[in-house]
Amino acid sequence: MRIRPMIWKPNIHPLVTALRKIWEYLREACGEYDYERYVERARALGAEPMTPQEFYVSQLEHKHSRPTRCC
Repeated sequence: MRIRPMIWKPNIHPLVTALRKIWEYLREACGEYDYERYVERARALGAEPMTPQEFYVSQLEHKHSRPTRCC
């Protein structure tokens, strides 16, 4: 019978949890969930949602259609 040496393994669960929360925050900050929320709202209202490509173009047009002046 062979005895295996005990290897110390740190508890990484809190670290993994923290990294997942940071990753979720970054995804939210970048707007990655915008389309998913839009689809849920459109379906709740009974409307046919746009495709992801149409939604992306719509968001770009909305963002860049308003004049912004800094001076």
